[in-house]
Amino acid sequence: SAAKNIFHSAQRKLEKMPLFEEKRRDSSGVLWTSLLNQPIRSSKSPSGQVAHAFVQNSRVNHYSISFYIARVLIYDSKTWFLTIWTIFWIMMRYFGLIEPQEVPDIAVTYLGYFSVALSFTIAFYLNNTFADFREQGRQAVAASSPANDMVFLIKCHLKEFPKLQKCITRLLNAAHYLSWLDLAKSYSWQELEHRGLLTIQETKVLRSNNAPKHPQIMLWILDTLSTHYRNECSNICQSGGPHTLAQMEHDKFMKLQDYVVEIRRSFGTLGKLRSIPIPHPYTHMLCIFVIIFLMVLGVYAGIGESESDSTSFDEAWWIFGYVIVCIAFLSLYNIAVAQQEPFGLDISDINPLAGVEDQLEYNEFILSAPLLDWEKSIENNQGLYPHSNYDEMA
Repeated sequence: SAAKNIFHSAQRKLEKMPLFEEKRRDSSGVLWTSLLNQPIRSSKSPSGQVAHAFVQNSRVNHYSISFYIARVLIYDSKTWFLTIWTIFWIMMRYFGLIEPQEVPDIAVTYLGYFSVALSFTIAFYLNNTFADFREQGRQAVAASSPANDMVFLIKCHLKEFPKLQKCITRLLNAAHYLSWLDLAKSYSWQELEHRGLLTIQETKVLRSNNAPKHPQIMLWILDTLSTHYRNECSNICQSGGPHTLAQMEHDKFMKLQDYVVEIRRSFGTLGKLRSIPIPHPYTHMLCIFVIIFLMVLGVYAGIGESESDSTSFDEAWWIFGYVIVCIAFLSLYNIAVAQQEPFGLDISDINPLAGVEDQLEYNEFILSAPLLDWEKSIENNQGLYPHSNYDEMA
């Protein structure tokens, strides 16, 4: 942000210079300068506005003084244990109970080997947890895509039946909400009823068993569509309508049926991903190795010395170096452990119901959006169907 402000300030100063004012602007709004020797997109042009929007809402995570790692380390019991462990050896040395001594060469060799293996293991563990974090996050966002597509279809294919549209959309939203509650194993039935996603009778049926709830909602959607199109085809045949019209209704149902199955699969994918976590022995083994390694280093940080003439300078570097190593290893380990659960209350966690709220607003907008009558649109550029005339139009 500071660099961007400096750049814009310099650009405004350049614009006031006579040499700069003589430069031309072409039709695309690109401002050419001889000083920077590169095109600068004006913020007044469409491309410049889009570019500035991306800069202001950048995905790049810049450094900020948030003390997030400090809070993680403060609440980690291993940090306090290792701190007390090192202070114990320092006090032993200060009161003369043990004599400072150099670290044996064999200890340096083995600690070096161990630190390399431990660093690789933590990096590998961090990479795996981040890959799992990213995959779950992407699936959480993508889970609603098939449901949104289905709302498009019922908006067009069921526009003569607005009550049926609202019923199916309501059940889709409830299924999406319940897919998250199924993962959390915690249900908020009153909220679902208060928001109009479920009726009291539907809630009683869902609460009567311990099975996952969202597949039952999808079953209701499929049964509702099947009954509707069965009645439509029957009415067409009884009224002597053309067979092709009944076939078209059947094709619509088959398309919507495929989407219902895909939505059920999409809502359940995240549960399958979370059913195969990183093995617990791997995490526990890595935790033990980190503690052992830092405990051994803590001993030498308290009693070790080198060949330098300044004893106080030597002791300061032993302790300071140990603090850096502790922060590095514990921070990486804690970040890797935190990434195993992408959804929660941490600052880096993903909001589990953000996608649900977006879908509720999106589906409500789609259902209330007017459709376009292309014939009227060609004639007088006013071809939108009115919101309340679906029945009369049909």
